[in-house]
Amino acid sequence: MTWEYPENLSPLHYPSQMKRILYIPFDHLHRKYGVLASADPKSDAVVLVESNRMCSGRNWHPERLFFLISSARHFAAALKDEGFTVEYIKAATTIDGLAAAKKKF
Repeated sequence: MTWEYPENLSPLHYPSQMKRILYIPFDHLHRKYGVLASADPKSDAVVLVESNRMCSGRNWHPERLFFLISSARHFAAALKDEGFTVEYIKAATTIDGLAAAKKKF
């Protein structure tokens, strides 16, 4: 099953009934634990932020960094398939990404 936006929703238009914005760090990618354990696809929006600071702030081994980013992107796709509204944002910092998500929701 692939994710497709409903006809009346574009990627920048979200349902007004969203009650919570759930930020998921790249080291908390699990549906049954943490903030997602009690998440509801009908009322919760999920935000993942790929920040330049996170990617370049440490001397990552290239394969490890690839794994982190790839895992987050696949997890975001799985949540979309489950019915969640998911926003995967690239930003300079995590704070900048969360601020951008807050404006959208």
